Amino acid sequence: MAHSGPLTADDALWVALLWAGDGAVLAGLTAARLDGLTGFPGDHIHVLLPDSRQIRKPPPGLPVLPHRSRRFGPGDVHPAKSPPRTRTARSLVDAAAWMHTDRGAEAVLAAGVQQRLVRPADLVAVVAGHPRLHRRTIILSTLGDIMGGAEALSEIDFTRLVIRAFGLPEPTRQTVRYDSRNRRRWLDGPAPG
Repeated sequence: MAHSGPLTADDALWVALLWAGDGAVLAGLTAARLDGLTGFPGDHIHVLLPDSRQIRKPPPGLPVLPHRSRRFGPGDVHPAKSPPRTRTARSLVDAAAWMHTDRGAEAVLAAGVQQRLVRPADLVAVVAGHPRLHRRTIILSTLGDIMGGAEALSEIDFTRLVIRAFGLPEPTRQTVRYDSRNRRRWLDGPAPG
């Protein structure tokens, strides 16, 4: 089907996939945003394809970022979502690995869990299957903090900068407290114990 005029956002995703060829899927931040991730705007379309795939120059005016992977199989692709994309856990781990900074990697992982898009254990399973993952050490450290109850960068920072720097015991996180009106509140970094 042909049409005149500018591409819609959805059209651009499909054009990127057609350009990348059979087996290519949306990935990273692009796929994570389609699955509900908020707070990470961007114009680039991240496309994942097998390592052996030869690609040509992207279509003019289409900001496609192709990524190749040796560890990319049918289990990484969501079986029912359209346009085709990686499963949410894989999308978030790839997004963390492809971020420009370590801080960005930490933020996207924390946001994915905080926004209830994925369980920390699913992220750990993806990392376990990718021993040569870029930023693997920082990703695993961040996931350890998240599994310990940290759901935001501020909580991760609190643990790393205050608790561990001074050798204090790990705090309990996400502790329920009630305010003066008996409303339930969460305390993110209480005193240990």
